[in-house]
Amino acid sequence: MSFRKEKLASLLSRIIPEFIFSHLRYEDARVTVTRIDLSSNFQKAVIFVTIDPKDKSEEALNELKKILSSLRKEVGKNLSMKFLPMFEFEIDAEEEHRMHIEALIEKIKKEK
Repeated sequence: MSFRKEKLASLLSRIIPEFIFSHLRYEDARVTVTRIDLSSNFQKAVIFVTIDPKDKSEEALNELKKILSSLRKEVGKNLSMKFLPMFEFEIDAEEEHRMHIEALIEKIKKEK
């Protein structure tokens, strides 16, 4: 990963969770940003999130989509870039898989 891409990803990883925490008006679920993937040309940034409880995922994603334009404006205020990436939210399936594996390991440990 290039230095510029690393630096931008680091800044976004700081700005975006803070913005979501202060602007998301959805209290039925907890939203956690797990990672942010930037495209090589910086035109797209996928924000991976976990949502707890899982049965509220679709509703929470809809609420996140409602704040996308405000998020983009906030990022623009904090970064001096000619073009800002387009943001997209996705459920982090890798994180869910990791948590499932950890739960299985804990279950095996308890059975011993």
